[in-house]
Amino acid sequence: MLDAAFKYALITQCRYAYVQVRKGEHDSLVKLLTSFGFHDKGLHNLDISYVKRMFKPNDVYHSVSSQTNLDNDIEMFPHILDGGCIKKFLVPIRPLYHSMLFPDSLAQDLLFSQEGIKFTGESNAIRKAYICKSKTAKINPADMLFFYRTEDRQNVDCVGVVEKARQIIDPDQMIAIVSKRSVYRDDTIREMVAGGGALVVMFRLVCYLGKPVNRVALEQNGLKGEIQSIRELPYRIYRDLFRPQLADLAVRNEWHP
Repeated sequence: MLDAAFKYALITQCRYAYVQVRKGEHDSLVKLLTSFGFHDKGLHNLDISYVKRMFKPNDVYHSVSSQTNLDNDIEMFPHILDGGCIKKFLVPIRPLYHSMLFPDSLAQDLLFSQEGIKFTGESNAIRKAYICKSKTAKINPADMLFFYRTEDRQNVDCVGVVEKARQIIDPDQMIAIVSKRSVYRDDTIREMVAGGGALVVMFRLVCYLGKPVNRVALEQNGLKGEIQSIRELPYRIYRDLFRPQLADLAVRNEWHP
């Protein structure tokens, strides 16, 4: 519901979005709305009006605190904070899980079969979870994720923003954490966590790129080596290949290089 509303608001250039909720009811809906930057603007008859600003801000306070930057992202969503304090990561993901996690991807066209793909409610959610065996501890809230589909297409067409990332060694804890946000089955999660734990990255899907960036373009702009695990994206590659496509969404600060 919110995903479609945000897309419509961006396309039609709505300045504000609002939802009216009957007072004292639908606590889970209220929690969801506030997690996306909707604010209680008072009672209208028997309903509370929750309002969110949808236009791109001219400037946003930026901080060395990753949590403060994430708070800004929540307030601005679907716009996102960009700046020298925001790291960018290239995130490899296999075709099956890519198609399940990002059902609106161009991967769903006739060039690629959907046989064997089972879509769930988590597939269409904005808030998602990515699990892998990476040991990196560099990922912070508000960092940007560029999902690289391996094997068949070998390109990036999905962008997310990090809510949190942490290493988990207990399979039951992992299952509880990613509940309703992961497309992985419980037995798959247990296999991934077994033998040393796994990294879970909770993130929000920001957008699909209008022009996916393929491996050839990445290599021509200086990316070296195989894309087999999460790696930080060099700033020059982000600047030249991705930032132009995020111009309508990203809010940069004055000290960005």
